[in-house]
Amino acid sequence: EVEDTKVYSEEEEEEEEVDSEEERRAAKEKRKQEKAAEREERKQAREEKRKERLAELEAEAMELEEEEEDIDDKKCELEEKLEVLAKEIEGLENENDTLDTKLDEQQEFCTKLADMESNVVDAKKEIKIIKQKRKQTISKASAARETLKALEAGKAR
Repeated sequence: EVEDTKVYSEEEEEEEEVDSEEERRAAKEKRKQEKAAEREERKQAREEKRKERLAELEAEAMELEEEEEDIDDKKCELEEKLEVLAKEIEGLENENDTLDTKLDEQQEFCTKLADMESNVVDAKKEIKIIKQKRKQTISKASAARETLKALEAGKAR
């Protein structure tokens, strides 16, 4: 009986060892599965974050494309305005050239007018001198006539 108990105890011990080993294996397998599940969760979380970031970047890229189109539109508008301004400037430069030419003509006319005025002043001075000489000549002629009359009257006597 003691030996039966011993054999039974050994069998029980072996069974307990087997149970214990199976439990350890099961626990080890469970930990492996839990770690794998955690890794999978982290992997899915990373993938989800990556997808979210990708969606954000795509939205940002679309916004940037719209902004670029707006900038291109504004650039075209400004180029058109620049062309209009360039034409206006060209027109103003032509008008300025025309006004410069007219100004030159007016200055030339004023110079001629000033020359004429100077000539008029000179002519008036000459006329004054001629009038004075004429008066002197008339006076001399009058005096000569009177002298002639006196001489003729003296001869006649």
